[in-house]
Amino acid sequence: MLISIVILGILLVLIFGWRAVSSFRHLRSAPMRPLPDAGEIEKIRGWMTIPYVAKLYNIPEEYLWEQVGISPEGNEAKSLAELTVEYYPEHELNVLNKVKVAVREFSLRSRPPRPDEPPMPGKPDFPTPAP
Repeated sequence: MLISIVILGILLVLIFGWRAVSSFRHLRSAPMRPLPDAGEIEKIRGWMTIPYVAKLYNIPEEYLWEQVGISPEGNEAKSLAELTVEYYPEHELNVLNKVKVAVREFSLRSRPPRPDEPPMPGKPDFPTPAP
């Protein structure tokens, strides 16, 4: 009886270990998420928070806080609409629009250039090896 329980335990460890390894391999071979296009950026809404947008679009949170000109301390849980009311009540350019512009600029600057595309101003050129 004891031997059959040990054998069953070893079989379970092997089965679940194999599943874990195959899942890990599958995740590593999955293609990276493409950069957001203009349609995806327009899906950013006022109820979202800056940490949520940063995670959703894979952008450093500090970058977004810097672009909107607001300190993150005490504001992490506030929505973009709440931040607009609190920090920019009389401005027509609100935090939502600033976040959309920041996401678009970050996405454009972080994507690799296409071969037929001239480099963006302000984007460092990668040196080409000498022949």
